[in-house]
Amino acid sequence: MKKYRKILSLLLVFLMAFSLSSCKKQDGKSNISSDISVSNKEVKKENDKNKGIIKIDKKRPKKFDEKSKDEIINIKAGGDLMAHMDQVDYARNYGNGKYDFSNQFEYVKDFLKDSDLTIGNFETSVSKTREPSGYPQFTTPKEYIRDIKDAGFDMLSTANNHSVDSFEEGIFDTIDAMDEYGIAHAGTRKPGEDRFIYRNVKGLKVSFMSYTYGVNGLDSLVTENKPEDVINYLEPEKIKADIKEAKKNKADLIIVYPHWGVEYQSYPTDDQIKLGRDMIDWGADLVIGNHPHVTQPAERYKSKDGKEGYIAYSCGNFIACQSYDVLGDIRTEQSVLYDINILRNNKTGKIKLGDVKIHPIWNGHMRDENGYLAKDFMIEDFLEGGKYYDKVNETQRERIRKCDEMIIKTVNTKVE
Repeated sequence: MKKYRKILSLLLVFLMAFSLSSCKKQDGKSNISSDISVSNKEVKKENDKNKGIIKIDKKRPKKFDEKSKDEIINIKAGGDLMAHMDQVDYARNYGNGKYDFSNQFEYVKDFLKDSDLTIGNFETSVSKTREPSGYPQFTTPKEYIRDIKDAGFDMLSTANNHSVDSFEEGIFDTIDAMDEYGIAHAGTRKPGEDRFIYRNVKGLKVSFMSYTYGVNGLDSLVTENKPEDVINYLEPEKIKADIKEAKKNKADLIIVYPHWGVEYQSYPTDDQIKLGRDMIDWGADLVIGNHPHVTQPAERYKSKDGKEGYIAYSCGNFIACQSYDVLGDIRTEQSVLYDINILRNNKTGKIKLGDVKIHPIWNGHMRDENGYLAKDFMIEDFLEGGKYYDKVNETQRERIRKCDEMIIKTVNTKVE
């Protein structure tokens, strides 16, 4: 028995030695240990960069660019999410006394959800004590934020001219509601909080910033704090400093949402163009503007250091009750959802701007048993061959065709 045990032990030693030697390169270094070492370094580097950063994970499978084979991180960026009283009243009736805004987003939610990050501009306010109200000072039930989140939005800009509509406490009530429903936000903040945020999106450290030209002269309603301590204003030097700080903190992607320009003007002002390009020169990657309530041109812009960024000067109303029938201007029914691919090189980890597609949106309006409904229609789905072609009548379809032509022409207008 001892003899057999001795033979068995020698055999095991021989097999172990053979196994270890077969794992070595010609230089004597182990393939396995080398691969593990590199892998651990990469994981540690990513973990260190994103340490403490909240992760946005929509469980979307990895996708790769057909030509470069780089990984695609998809971002969808949209415009103003308004809440006029007709929308609020409709939501209450549609929900049988409980606010339900989901019908607004029925035709776009699947597309909004099919991204790694979807962003919009929340252009109203929430209050725990005030009754709902519409123009000129918007106060909206917090369920609106819930349904915006359920529609597929992950991140919202909160710095705009309606940030203080529900007074100072409304700034904080809005923040609390967004936190409650798990939606990221930047632009307004509680005292002592950071001016902008970071999120981990598919391993990218994304920095999101938001700024407004003003708050409709309601700064005096901020009484317990200085307005600039809870609202980000559109001040170039502060924006430049924020971008510099984000770069210092190794942000991979910097997204800026400025609230700027002139309402109902389809071409950006000289100040918009200069500041938009300056922000790319300072290090921002995407600049997605809003406020005019109509669409404006967009451009790929190469910075002074050769990096390419993207500027959308105004996305228009993503959802609102500013219809042609009310205002006599069909442009307020038009919006753009930008479908932006960011490419990450699998070997170097470096990122660059990939394809950008525009998806025209018709903000349609109609009456039914619940009241006056504002509803988003992604135009490609309602034209010939679209999956919802039969959901609209010919009068609506003609309006949709007209909007499609106008949006494409406006967005593709060259910015001088």
